[in-house]
Amino acid sequence: MTVLPSRWLDRALAVVSGAVMVFFALAYVTQPPVPDDSAAGLTLVGVVVAHAVLAVRSTHPRIAVVVAALGGATAAAAGFAAPVVALPFALYSLVVTAVDVWWPLGLTAGAVGLLTVARLVGTRSDVGGNLAVRDAAIVLAAVAVGAWARAHRRAGRQAVELEAAVRIAEQR
Repeated sequence: MTVLPSRWLDRALAVVSGAVMVFFALAYVTQPPVPDDSAAGLTLVGVVVAHAVLAVRSTHPRIAVVVAALGGATAAAAGFAAPVVALPFALYSLVVTAVDVWWPLGLTAGAVGLLTVARLVGTRSDVGGNLAVRDAAIVLAAVAVGAWARAHRRAGRQAVELEAAVRIAEQR
C-alpha cells in the first residue's frame, strides 16, 4: 500500500505540533505553582490526544475536529493556558475538503463553544475570557484561511476546465 505524500505531511505535522505542545504542557505542569497530579495528567492527555489525531486529518477530517476539540478542551479545563494548535489545523482541513458548508460551520461553532467553556472553567480568573477570545480568533482565522484556499482551488479547477473546453471547441 502506497501512502500519499499528503498523508506523510499530515503525520509530520502531527509529530511536530504534538512535540511542541507536549513541551509547552510539560513546562506548564512543572512550573510553580504545580497543579495537582490530576490536572497535570489531564493537560498532558488532552494535548497528546488533540495532536495525535492530526495524523488522520486528511482522511477523517470530521473525526479529527471532534477529537482535537475534546483534547483541547480537556487541556484547557485543566488550566493549560497555551493555545492548542491542533484544532485550527483540523478545522482548516475540514473546511478545505468539505462538500457543503454545514459540517464546517456546525463543528466550528461547537468547538469554539466547548473551548470557551473549558477556558472559563479551567482558568478561574479574569484571564479566562481573554484566553477564550484568543482561542476563538485563532480558530476563526484558520476557518477563514481554509475557506479562501477552498475558493482558490475551485477557481483554479474551473479555469482548467474552461481552458479544456475552449481547446475542444477549437479542435472541432
